Amino acid sequence: MKKLTFALFVALAVTLGWSGASAPIFAETVAPTQVVQKQGTIEHMKTVRVDVDGNSVTIFDTWFNLTTGQERYDDFYYYSTTKEMNGRTSMSTAYSSLFERTAKQYENKSVWKSIGTVEVNGIQVELLKGNGEPKGDPVYYLAYIDRSTGLPLKEEAYNSSNEVMTAYFYFFDHVHDLTGEIFKQTK
Repeated sequence: MKKLTFALFVALAVTLGWSGASAPIFAETVAPTQVVQKQGTIEHMKTVRVDVDGNSVTIFDTWFNLTTGQERYDDFYYYSTTKEMNGRTSMSTAYSSLFERTAKQYENKSVWKSIGTVEVNGIQVELLKGNGEPKGDPVYYLAYIDRSTGLPLKEEAYNSSNEVMTAYFYFFDHVHDLTGEIFKQTK
């Protein structure tokens, strides 16, 4: 548990200190997609992946422009054993809302089964159990889905001893890219 606490501390410190974007962006709370499309804002999803053994933290940032279909994906890795940090950025085009695509992943009934509802930080969440690797780790996943948005708050990967191997924490918001820097191609 100490390793998870340390890894989560590192993840939050890195997350708060590095946004993945060099441009000034302003976050808002999650709003319905149809309202956001009219305002020309960008969907942003941050995922923090923490290995319970404390050896690595990965931060994924994804931005999607609802108007143009442009999508930017940044990842940043930190390995505690080697003190190595690295990251990369890629650009692509998508044809549907990032938030809708993310929520849809958890609607696949052949992968995810509802096992009840719980409250997390005052939010009603649906607890889903997902299939893992039948002959290896992770054996299964638990996902905590915000019932009001359909978006994940947290996902945990479990090994064959029913221990958490990896935890994923999700953060969603809308941003305004006032300078156009988020989707600017760098050479």
